[in-house]
Formats: sequence, structure tokens, C-alpha cells
Amino acid sequence: MDHGGEQDDEDEDGYRDEDDNRFAVARGYDYEDEDSVRDDEEEMEDYISPDAAPPHWPDEGRSNLDLLATPAGFRDTRGLGFSVREKTGIYGKLAKDTCGRLGAPVVDESDTVILNTEALVTRLYDEDPEDEITLHNTLMVISRDLTALWASYHRETAIHDSQEYTSTIGPGQRASNFAKANFLAGLTLQIHHPPAENIKSSELPVLKPLPQILLEWLDEHHDPLPSQFEEIQAHRPSPANHALFWDTILNGLLRGRVVAVVEVLSNAGWKHAQGDADDIRDHRTAGYKGIALANIEKVITAAVQVLNSCPAVHDNWDTRGDDWTIFRVRASHALENLRNFAEGKNRDSNEISDFGISGGTDTYSRTARKAESQVPWYIYQQLQSLYGLLIGDSNVLLSNAQDWCEATVGLLVWWDDGREDRRVGLGRSKAGQRPSMRYTDSEMYLRKLRRAFDTATAESSELQVDSSNPIELGLASLLEGDNEAVVGLLRAWSGPVSSAVAEIASAAGWLPHAEPQSLIAMESLDQEDLDLLGVNSSPSKADGAKDQTLIAYARAVSQRGKLKTRTVSRDGWEIALAVLGRLESESRSKEMVGDFLKRLSLDSATTVDKAWQLLHRIGMGDHAESVAESYANVLANSTHKYGEALWYYALAHKAQKAKDVLDLLISYSLMQSTAFPTDSELDDYLRRLIAAPKNTLVELSRMDVEAAELLHLNLSGYATLRRFYILRDQEVNTPIGEKPQLGSIARKEEAAAALLAVITSSDDNIRGGLFDEERGAVVGVDYLLALLGESMVFVNQSRSSLTVTQIDILLKAIEDLQTVGPRVYTACSEFLQAVIASGQGLKGSSPSDMLRKSVSNLSGTSNFSLVGSSMVASQLKQSMSSSGVLVKGNVKRGWDWRSGISATTTAEDVLRILRLGLAKDLAKAWLVEVDNRM
Repeated sequence: MDHGGEQDDEDEDGYRDEDDNRFAVARGYDYEDEDSVRDDEEEMEDYISPDAAPPHWPDEGRSNLDLLATPAGFRDTRGLGFSVREKTGIYGKLAKDTCGRLGAPVVDESDTVILNTEALVTRLYDEDPEDEITLHNTLMVISRDLTALWASYHRETAIHDSQEYTSTIGPGQRASNFAKANFLAGLTLQIHHPPAENIKSSELPVLKPLPQILLEWLDEHHDPLPSQFEEIQAHRPSPANHALFWDTILNGLLRGRVVAVVEVLSNAGWKHAQGDADDIRDHRTAGYKGIALANIEKVITAAVQVLNSCPAVHDNWDTRGDDWTIFRVRASHALENLRNFAEGKNRDSNEISDFGISGGTDTYSRTARKAESQVPWYIYQQLQSLYGLLIGDSNVLLSNAQDWCEATVGLLVWWDDGREDRRVGLGRSKAGQRPSMRYTDSEMYLRKLRRAFDTATAESSELQVDSSNPIELGLASLLEGDNEAVVGLLRAWSGPVSSAVAEIASAAGWLPHAEPQSLIAMESLDQEDLDLLGVNSSPSKADGAKDQTLIAYARAVSQRGKLKTRTVSRDGWEIALAVLGRLESESRSKEMVGDFLKRLSLDSATTVDKAWQLLHRIGMGDHAESVAESYANVLANSTHKYGEALWYYALAHKAQKAKDVLDLLISYSLMQSTAFPTDSELDDYLRRLIAAPKNTLVELSRMDVEAAELLHLNLSGYATLRRFYILRDQEVNTPIGEKPQLGSIARKEEAAAALLAVITSSDDNIRGGLFDEERGAVVGVDYLLALLGESMVFVNQSRSSLTVTQIDILLKAIEDLQTVGPRVYTACSEFLQAVIASGQGLKGSSPSDMLRKSVSNLSGTSNFSLVGSSMVASQLKQSMSSSGVLVKGNVKRGWDWRSGISATTTAEDVLRILRLGLAKDLAKAWLVEVDNRM
């Protein structure tokens, strides 16, 4: 710092010199536009109440002070046309270069930080972006909660390094990456989303002023001498004798510690204070006495009264408000009164002579002024600095700041940087402001912050940013308005912190969006020009700051395993997927999610369910279906979990593939003439679909109604055929000593009814001998001959189980089959031959021979093995034993229709036997009907 006696020797009259106008504002000199200053002085008269004037001293004299004057170099001619848009400065460019070298960090934060950060950010997307008030409040609350979460984690994990200097800006170079990110991100969110006193969904909150935010932040994060005031007060009997007394007073005032300054000044012990060596009258006497002491106490009391009138004493830091404007005027009058009292009648002549003397005469003049001063010269000079600080003299503020960070905050708080801004605020009622006007106040504070930073770090200033320190670069980028550089540095320090800040910034509009990558000004060309040049009218966009940050975080967090808190458990890949789903570019988001899913190991239903649900939540139903289909393909081709494959094909809305699985099960069942898979081999999904279809489908409908409808429609054919085999084999599979639930006759009748229902479905597509695939039969026509073979045991029996209606169904199916085209008939015949060949004890072709026979699909669009899917061939090969048997072990059947035929039996033979038997059964039925009528 540079003030007091040394200041007087070097440039005593500097506050009147144009080259160093340290007190130009305090004295009312604006060397470019003095008339405009007088206009502002007149404007302020209406805002000063008669009882608000500071104490007056004798020989008060004239006052030409004008608080509203602004140094010419800081005058803003843009008026209110200020925008909080991204600003790129020198430090932002350096920061971007630095973060490019640092790369992306490993995500090593605790599970709690990662999960809670994700939970808070996700709340942002629950709000309606059109509701500005609600969105504004939500951004504020989320920013507040994130800042508290990160600060708490930092306190828990911070390691004190005694080698770090306390005067360092930020946590220090040796601090953890998270400590650096917390330092920068916390301030970033507070600046752009200040905390509020009241938060209601329907009202704009009362925001904490930016000066107060930065002063509190300065006390918490950058206070090199936290107990300096206590040390000064403990210096007895005279705190004023402490070597750092005035340094502490002025620096403390710059940092907003007005109450502490009042306390120290009020109890400074001037009676015991030593005179300064520069005071030619005191000669460092032990304490002030007499008139000198009285005058000191008078001017100190006046200064204390002015300080007590500062709005900051009552926690009012809205420095653009009317209270502060009035306070500055009061302080300026107090400074003028101090000068008049200290220098008296000779002040005007001294000022005039100072402009026309030099050499030895100048030295004599300064000495004379010191001798004639009513207040000890050193104290007088320090009080002038104190008042200069209160009225916002930038030179006083800079000279009493310890570094550029402290200077920037001090300028924001105390600097009176332009009458245009203030003129807008004069007389404006806070209660009557429109929302847009209140937001303008925040914008004006941001503008002043950037101008304060520019002033504090100007080339003429001794306070410069250390460009080799990434922390200082990040803070400088923030203060000069380069938010993209801030997010870039955060990205190099912490994934969860940087992504959260980027998402909030993007939603609030203070982070720039991605720009199209094109060297041509598209707006100047029409479509013909673009076609001629071969240029795409919609050029690709490079990833913006938000997308870069989220992609980097997603890649890093996907490497984490299970993340747990007391109430939440999520995998790292889940967080990564959710983050990628929130990219700014929808097309880029889908692309990245697709690439991510290709690398994701879909090895369990739990993983697939999580991915499926998450993808639907982020609006990527296509990817969700792809995930379900991929998993179902693995199950269908390499496992025997048929029910699980069905479930996920349904979730993928792949009706044909679900039908292929069911066709496979029907094929197995018909070829072995038994329920396949057996009860002991059913997977959990298929068991629930068979045993409790209603409850299971309701469960599925809660996830996807369309999937439930798909399964409900296609499952009935297989389920009915399975019921036929269960009823048929119920007696032989019942444990010894127990009886079947149904009697023999009732069981056979129900079995016949189930089989006839399946036959009806299989015949549905060839009604009248015409093939119509669009009828959508649940059971394929390929199985019709095999199903008719199963019905042979009910035909031409001594005690028929068939009704006339059922006989009619069988006859119609036979008629349709024999009149349909040759392709359909051939397919049915070949499958029948495979079924017959599968019968144990029959001599002839094996099922493996039949797999080599390919026939055209009935629609003519593809080839298929047996029933339209290569899945059948693949599974048959896996399931067959070396002897060509699909189902291993001894199969117990109530009957096997193939026991009455040979391996050479043909389709025509089966149909002829059925026709003859059905004719007999129908004749018997008519006779019985006639007998009953008689």
C-alpha cells in the first residue's frame, strides 16, 4: 500500500494534478466535463434531507465537490444497451489454452457428490422453460444447493498445506482438483444466480446484491490477515500506535468491514498515540495533547458518524440504490469539511500557488501547509484516503488493495463508475419495478464487475494476474465475462462440477451455444449459390462448451462402478447415459448415446431394464428398443431363455421376432409331441407368462402398453397348444398316490377343445383355400398338417370326444389345406415329415435332414428353415442330441399320435385317414341326434 507520509513526500499535490488525479473525484474536478458534474450535483439536492448533513466545523468555506463525476477513462457512453453476453478477453484465451493442455480428469469424487449433483441437475429439466419466474427460481435454488454440496465435500476432504502462502488467490497450486473446481464454480454460480431471501414459485425473489456476495466470498476464500483487527485492538494503550493501524483501517474498509472500522476508530487511544515523524510540530511525542488531541478527536468523531450512516452498517449492500447515493454525497461533504477545517482560510491560496510554483518554493509551500494544518498532517492524509475510498475514488481503492482480486471487489463495492448508471436508478422504487427492470440491475452489476476487473488489471496498474496460475486465470476469465473459458477450466478439474455448471449456464443463457463450422457467410447466399459451390446449407456444428463438457464427463464417469448413497444406487454407466441424453444438440446426443450403447455390455436383464427405462426418460425410445432387441437376439440365439427373449422382443416392438420365438416353441412341441420346454426347464419369464398371464401382462403394460398388447396377441397360440399337451400328459405325470384334477373323459374333452382352437387359428390364413397373410393368424399355417395329425387320436374312436361343431372345424381345415396353393401345402407337408421323423422308434429321415430343406416364405420375400426363421435351425442344432433327439430324457406322454403310423406316412395318408374317420364320426353324431329326437 502507498499512502500517508510517503505519499505526501512523493506527490503531495497529486490529487490536483491531471496525471495523478487521486482525489479528483473527491475535490470535484472532472477535467473533461465539469459542467455535467454540476448538473448531477443539482440533481442530488432533492435527495438530501436537512437533518442528514454531517457535522460542520468553523470556516467551512465553499464546497465544489461533485460525487457524481466520473474519471474520463471510465465513462461509459453506451447508456443502458448492455448485454450479459459472452466476452472473450486475453485471460479467457490463455485459460482455454491451459485447459487444453490439462485434459480431462478421472472422476474420483465421492459417490455422494456424484449422485447428489446428478439429482439436483436433473430437477432443472422438470421445469417449464416458458415459465420464466419458475425457471429463474429453480436455477437459483439448484445453484445454491450445488454450492453448499460442493463446499461441504471440500471441507471434509481438504488437506491443509502449511507450505501454501495464505496470500495466494484460491486454494493454491498443490490443492486437489476438486478444491480448485469448488473455488471457481461456487463463485461462478453465486455471481450469475445470487441467493435470495424469499423464494416463491409465483414471485420474483429479493436477490442478495452482488457486492455483498463478493465481499462474503472474499472473507471466506481470500483473507490473508483474518485476525488483523483483533491484533490492532489488542495493541494497548493505543491501537493507533500499531504500525499497521491505518493500513488495516483502509484495507478493512475496502473489504466492507465498516462496523469493525468504526469500532477501531472509536477506541484508537489517541491520547497515548505517538506523533508521526513527518509532523514538524509533534516530533514523535508520547501522545497528543491539547488542541491537537481535540482536533483529532473532532475529525475522527465526524468520520465515525459518516461511517455509521453507511447503509452497509445495516447490511444494505445494494450500492446502486438511493441510500448509497445519499451516503456518497454525505461522505463527499464530510471530506470537504475536513479539508476546510484542516487547512482553513489558506486553503484557496495554497491551491492557487500549487499550480504556479516549483523547486524550493514548492518544498517551502508543502512545509508551510503541514505547519498550518489544524490536524496532524499524517492523520489528515489518512482521513482523506478514507473519505476518498468511501466516495469511490479508484486510485485510493487500488492503492489500498493487496492484489488484483481484492482490488476488483473493492472497485465493485465502492467505485462510483458512471453517472449514466446512477441516473437510471435515481428515484426508482424497488416495489414498483417490473421484472425486466430488476434483471437489468443484475446486468448492471455484472457490467460494473467487468469494468472493475479491467481497471484493477490495466497495464498502468501494479496489480497483475499471474498467467501461469490456472486458478487465477479461471477467476480472471470469470470476472472479465468469458464463461466458456471458466467451464473449460472446470472441465479439467472436476467432471460433476463442470457438467453441472455447464448445464445451468446453458439453461440460463450465459454460456454460448455451438456455432456452425463454415467459412462462408450463409446468409449472403441463396440455395442456387450454395448448390453451385457444392456447400451444405446446414453446415455441421462443432461441439459447444456444454456438449464438450458433458461428453468428457460421461466418458469418465462410465468407468466408475456401482455408486451408492443411503437411498440411491446407480451404476456409473447410468450416469453417463443420462448425461449424454442432455446434450444441447439432439442429433449429437443420439449419436453419442448410440456409440455408448455399442460399448455397453448388455449381459443381464437388470442392466437392460435400467438402460431401457433411462433411454425412455431421456426421450430416446428408438435406442431403448434397440437395446431390448440386441439383448433378446443374444437370448434367442445362444440360450434357452425363451420367455425372457419374448419379453424383450416385445419391449423392442419386434412383433415378427417375438412370433419367431413362439414359432420355435410350437415347432419344438409339435416335433416332440410334448410341451416344450418342460416345466423344469421353463425360465422365470415364460413360467409367469404361462401360469399367471394376466398379472404378468399387467406388469409389462406398466412399462410399455404396446409391448403388453403384442405379447397378449401372439402368446395365446403357444399357450393353448401347451395346455393341450399338459392335459394329455397329466395322468402319466401325476406322482404315484395322487390323482389328476380332472377325470379321464373331462380331461380328454378339454384337451380336444384346446387342440381344435389351435387348429382353427392355423387354418385362419387359408380360409376357403385362399392364402391371406394379412388375416394375422396367431399360429402359422405351416403347422396345420402336424396339428391335424395330433387330432387323429380323437377321430374314429368308439367313444368320440368330438362334437359336430368340432368335426366341422376339422373338415373345413382339411378342405382348405387341400385346395390352397402348392407352396403352402408343400411347406405344411415338409414340416409334417420332420415331425414324423422325430417320433422315437420310427425308421426313416431324421430332423437334421429336414433342416436342410428350405422353402420359400409364403409372402415370397425371404427364405426360411421350417417355419420362417433361421432361429429355428440354430436352436434345433443346439438342442438335438447325437441321436437326433430334441428333448433329452424319457418323455412321458398320455399318447403319441405317431405310434399308429410309419415313418413313410405322407401328408395325403394323414388327410385320407382323417377324412374317413371324421365321416364315420359325423355319421355317428347324426344318428345320435336322430335317436335323441325320437
